[in-house]
Amino acid sequence: SIWSQPWGRSILGVMRNTELRLLPAQMVSWGVWKSQHPHSLVLVNDLQHVTREDVEYPPNLVIGIHLGHERSAYYIADIISAGVINAKMKAGQPVVLWAVAGDYRTYLRLVGDLTLTFQQENGAVTDVETGSKWDMQTGLAHAGPLLGQALQQLPSSTSYDWAWKDFYPESEIYSGDH
Repeated sequence: SIWSQPWGRSILGVMRNTELRLLPAQMVSWGVWKSQHPHSLVLVNDLQHVTREDVEYPPNLVIGIHLGHERSAYYIADIISAGVINAKMKAGQPVVLWAVAGDYRTYLRLVGDLTLTFQQENGAVTDVETGSKWDMQTGLAHAGPLLGQALQQLPSSTSYDWAWKDFYPESEIYSGDH
């Protein structure tokens, strides 16, 4: 069978129209990975560039959220600039996107029945509703009334904006804070 990587679906062959379940994951720079996992090793052959410590994102790179059959995308430069972006999918699910150079995450903004609104100030992320402080790399509240609570990480992917629109023409690419 032939598979479409962006769709996660077989497009030709005996498994045609079979869809894979997309799991939460993200692309991080080697520098970010090493800071989180200092004893990691990397296998390098002739692709020496994979061990660059930093990362420069092209201006047309988007983070796409995959939630059920719904898709939306956001420019990573806008997310880095804002610190966090609180958004809603078309069906109303509240999401938050967080990014720094070399790392990003996407989560549902729900804890129990509470919909949270996140803000970032001086590098610290808090929710407006309770004032709890959040580690956005793990999705865990590390201080405040929601200490120990976890956000549900969402499946997402990175793509150039033109490629995203080719594969998901019905979705929107948002620019700025939504």
